[in-house]
Amino acid sequence: MVEVTEDMSGAERGAPHTPTQIMVAEIWEKVLDQGPFTLTDDFFEVGGHSLLATQVVSLIRRETGRRVPLRLLIEGPTLEEFANAVEVHFTSPSPS
Repeated sequence: MVEVTEDMSGAERGAPHTPTQIMVAEIWEKVLDQGPFTLTDDFFEVGGHSLLATQVVSLIRRETGRRVPLRLLIEGPTLEEFANAVEVHFTSPSPS
């Protein structure tokens, strides 16, 4: 386990760094009224619940114009898992 110290950079602590991770982190901060979040933070462990999860996917849709299934957040509740699932969802071809 890595010990977090004051002089560690955000990347070493697991700070969001991809555009999708940053977008998700900003939305979580808005919905949960706290932050900043690291990649290993779990939405439900930091105060999220099903109603707030629907707000998260709604704000992602508002920001990107694309729908995100709620199950992506439920199945991958850490910031990193959810952001990765969103990216995969956005890059996957739409079902015909």
